[in-house]
Amino acid sequence: MNEESDSALNRAGTALLHAAMLQAKAANKPGQPQLNDTGYRALLIKARRTLATAYLNEKPHKFMAVRTALESLEASERGDDDLKDMELFKSFTEAVLGGPRELEFGGRPRQGQKFAVEINHLRAAAVALWERFPEMRGSLVSEARVLMGVGTKAKLESIVENFNARHDVDIAKSKSPLSIHMPLISDLIEHHGYRKLRDFT
Repeated sequence: MNEESDSALNRAGTALLHAAMLQAKAANKPGQPQLNDTGYRALLIKARRTLATAYLNEKPHKFMAVRTALESLEASERGDDDLKDMELFKSFTEAVLGGPRELEFGGRPRQGQKFAVEINHLRAAAVALWERFPEMRGSLVSEARVLMGVGTKAKLESIVENFNARHDVDIAKSKSPLSIHMPLISDLIEHHGYRKLRDFT
């Protein structure tokens, strides 16, 4: 495995994550014009240039996940149709992680009861909301029942405890699939007023 190529994929993915965060922040401000930010464009350019240095044949599913995300954000920035990029991105991502997918591109076989990325995103949001707003846990459980199928306070508390036992702030060392979602979730709570689980859907 070429570590330089894998590092390029990680750097491109990180740039895209930052770009997606900027896009999410803009979407949270209705009535403002379409995102047209120099920093956003610079992130997309950086991601494209970095991705060009990665090798397609070493981690093809990861490469395609990053490339599809890049093309989706570029299309959005231009105001074009993304041509089902999100569906493709999800399937490539699950091919890397071993989760459920709608399209089968090979990759890692489904790993037992592994949750889809969007469910893990909601589970991570539920953990963050549970810990930051203890006075709202009753309504959080009600939302979790509808949005995630987690029907009781005890089950939600178990998700929180499991996360805390497996989490490491160094994402590469963390054993929790929720950890990667926490930086964005924390930012949305702290700086954009997200207070309910449905805010993260």
